[in-house]
Amino acid sequence: GSSSSSSSTSSTTTTTTSAAAAESAPQQNPVIGIASILAACLSSGFAGIYFEKVLKQTKQSIWIRNIQLGLFGGIASIVTMLVKDGDTLRERGFF
Repeated sequence: GSSSSSSSTSSTTTTTTSAAAAESAPQQNPVIGIASILAACLSSGFAGIYFEKVLKQTKQSIWIRNIQLGLFGGIASIVTMLVKDGDTLRERGFF
């Protein structure tokens, strides 16, 4: 008798927890999801085309362009890291 009442309580708690999780979960909209994927694909494609155009129009070598892009990306990454995780870095260090 007592084992059936404890399993009943357990399943009720699980159902209540699942219902609460479903209510607090953000609503998903497939139209917004597909639109964001299309926007990401289009912007990526245009960025690739523009980059190819810049490479073909400049007289600098690909090595110099790669160094410039690497430096710019590295600086942007360091700034982002400091802004987002600056407190954690100061407490625990980089490694």
